[in-house]
Amino acid sequence: MTFPQKWRRNLRGFWGVVGGCLLLMGFVVKEAEAQSKWQPSFSFYEQYTDNIDLTAEETVGAWKTVVNPAVTYLLPSLRRTVRVDMNLKLDYRLRDDGYEDTLYWLGVWVYLGRQYSPRTSYEISSSYDITYTSEDVNTPYVDVVDDLTRADVFALRPSISHKLGKNTDLKFGLSYEMVTYNDPNNPSADEIGGSVYLEQKIGPRITIGTGLSYAVRTVDNDTGFTEYEIPLGIKLDLTHIQLKLGGSYLYRDYDSGFSQINEEGNEDQYSSEGNFLFGFSLELGGQILRLRATMLELKFINSFHDDLFGRPYQNQELKLALYHAYKKFDFYTDLRYGINTYVQSDDKHTYWGPNVSLKWRLTEKQSIDFTLAYTDYEFERSSDTSAHQVINGVIDYNHNIYYWLYTGLSYGHRESSSNEDVGNYSENLYGWFLRANW
Repeated sequence: MTFPQKWRRNLRGFWGVVGGCLLLMGFVVKEAEAQSKWQPSFSFYEQYTDNIDLTAEETVGAWKTVVNPAVTYLLPSLRRTVRVDMNLKLDYRLRDDGYEDTLYWLGVWVYLGRQYSPRTSYEISSSYDITYTSEDVNTPYVDVVDDLTRADVFALRPSISHKLGKNTDLKFGLSYEMVTYNDPNNPSADEIGGSVYLEQKIGPRITIGTGLSYAVRTVDNDTGFTEYEIPLGIKLDLTHIQLKLGGSYLYRDYDSGFSQINEEGNEDQYSSEGNFLFGFSLELGGQILRLRATMLELKFINSFHDDLFGRPYQNQELKLALYHAYKKFDFYTDLRYGINTYVQSDDKHTYWGPNVSLKWRLTEKQSIDFTLAYTDYEFERSSDTSAHQVINGVIDYNHNIYYWLYTGLSYGHRESSSNEDVGNYSENLYGWFLRANW
């Protein structure tokens, strides 16, 4: 098989990172050679779906085979920790009508942490993920989500933490990320940024913090934007209650002519503007409501993101969750309501729904997991409005054959309905996995 120029270039970059990892380990292995260890692992997953195209009629089934060997290198010591994770993933799909495609994924993640002095420590993390798709050009089905998320991503994040006093912590951080998407319609981007955050403890139960972050993103080596954010947060810790309040002011200064392609294929123009964000979380844990091992959580999330098409939006979500552990059962349920409001656009997505999961421990080595979720979506666009409802249920059986060997079976069913031509379908998923950790 002949790889394209882009793939060969990324392979050189990948092995460059691997070489850097080995060089990094060489500097520290003398200090704690006896403590270092390798942890190889291997997983195999086989799944069959009876509706790969997610259509109401003329459904086509497909087999999906995933092979994932990996290795982790650990070197812990009193003042320094090194960890290197390397993964290879092969995702092969064979449809009942004869079409096929294969996804290759290579990934490496490196972490180095050191306590430089009693008051100062530093951390460096770096990762490089590469994907390559070899698919039949005549395949009638195109997985849009896969195409938009199949990207080569390099990231580097160093940081330094310093204790200014007994109750005062200061942290500096830098970041660089390079994203190259396989889909030519999705623009690639480079982002470099820095941040500083100051945290102060006021007594044994109250902590406040503030800081400043700065980032510059360049899209397709052309236009982009500069982002500034000033966060402010407070945390209150009581015996069985934890309350977090947070807010920030986020300002994006877009370059002249900056635009993004929306879902309808049209071009959206952006101008600079600021946004105030506020969120909170309230956790009640321990022995509450006269029940042991119970946690009740109320959380409001207010954050700023970019969707798969690179379009910025503000997410506001309210979640109420309950977790309770019995002798042989773990029970979890939550209810969510959220709104995604797109910046400088009339588009808005509203969603809500409950989620219930139950873990039943049959023995020390066997368990069954049940999950049932319902989500109702409403999409308001400048041209139309659509509604979409999804019910998804999954049953998993897990068996720890030996302390290093795991296997299991899975069955899932999904029902989807929509007021549009697409989005009305049902799907059954059957799976089996085998995982080994040494």
